[in-house]
Amino acid sequence: MTALTGAVMWAASAAWAREPAGAGEVEGARRGAPGETDRAGCTAVDRLGAVPDGVTDTLPILDAAVAAQTARGGEAASLCLQFGTGTYFFSQPWSYVYPEHRRHGLTIRGAGSSATLLKFASSSGLSLTLNGAKQAVHLQGLTMTTTQAGGGSGIKVVQTQCLGSFVQSTFDDVAFEGDSGKAYWGTGAEIVGLSGTSWRAVTVYGDDTWRHGRGLSFRGNPSACTVKAGYSIYHNIAHGIFNQLDVGLLYDDYVQGVTVTQSNFQNGNYGILQPPGMKADANVQLMVSNSQFQVALAGIRLDSGIKLTQVTGSLFLIGPDKDALGIQMKNSDLSTITGNIFNTIGAGGVGIRYQASASAFFGNAFSGLQTGIDVLPGSVNNTFGANNFNVVRQPTAGTPPGKN
Repeated sequence: MTALTGAVMWAASAAWAREPAGAGEVEGARRGAPGETDRAGCTAVDRLGAVPDGVTDTLPILDAAVAAQTARGGEAASLCLQFGTGTYFFSQPWSYVYPEHRRHGLTIRGAGSSATLLKFASSSGLSLTLNGAKQAVHLQGLTMTTTQAGGGSGIKVVQTQCLGSFVQSTFDDVAFEGDSGKAYWGTGAEIVGLSGTSWRAVTVYGDDTWRHGRGLSFRGNPSACTVKAGYSIYHNIAHGIFNQLDVGLLYDDYVQGVTVTQSNFQNGNYGILQPPGMKADANVQLMVSNSQFQVALAGIRLDSGIKLTQVTGSLFLIGPDKDALGIQMKNSDLSTITGNIFNTIGAGGVGIRYQASASAFFGNAFSGLQTGIDVLPGSVNNTFGANNFNVVRQPTAGTPPGKN
């Protein structure tokens, strides 16, 4: 059998373009005055002396840009940094700590992920620490590269406060990749305790030596809270590409409300992975739709359990190993798996393996597999219907489908 491997890459979102000096600009701006901003209030780092040649260190320029904006607007003022085209070199990670308990935002913009590169020669990239509910980060139109093999996190965002409300953070037309074939980020983007994130057209690549690194990682921050659990909730991923990674999306502990749609997980080990040992009932609400998975070990593997999981309208091209999986769900009650296609790129594999209760499995198509649906012990009160099995050696295994 042959696998459909095509994917659609969404075009980069429109990026800010620097206008020529004219009547709308002040005289100081035409001279490139320190701290100059564009009409959206962003500081153009090139006009502060940043050189996008891939060699000159940008780190002190970024610190100067933050200092200039802070001097104009005060400590609580939100910051916006604009990068032009070219490669901006960073000799060390860049860290920024938000002011405590104040509305505050940090926006970092480029000219598009194919035009603006931030190159890090250190163990990690951007490290942001948020200290309040009304605080957010916005990353747009750039690629973050590392020269290291397993180079930490491209961006790590930590929310230190226990939140009752929050504002949305956005990541739009952003890529994470190695600077060479052997380099890769340990994790493209690592989110800890932050809630309310939106990811559009985000791409994460591993390395040419095959299947290293993680794309996105979400986990709560229980240490931030004495009353509540420090959950990280509401993360929406659309039009993402996750290629040649160990794990495309890591669903860690104290996470709820993750939605993935119209995304591709290709040439990795796992598409979406939840490790074993997570706290019982702390993780709920995973929704996956209209996405494609072609990975070696498992498209979606939930080893601790995510209740209220829904997977619909997606394609799983399952590896040739007899233990390769489309979906594996343990302790994932009240879930639905509907309208998906499970096909093999070899001669083995399992379409769905699950241990769940009060769940539904309808309208799925299985072809060329060793096993279509493998029902694990402890599964009760589940319903099945209108599933199609074509050249499947063992359509069902374990407890017979029907209503069990």
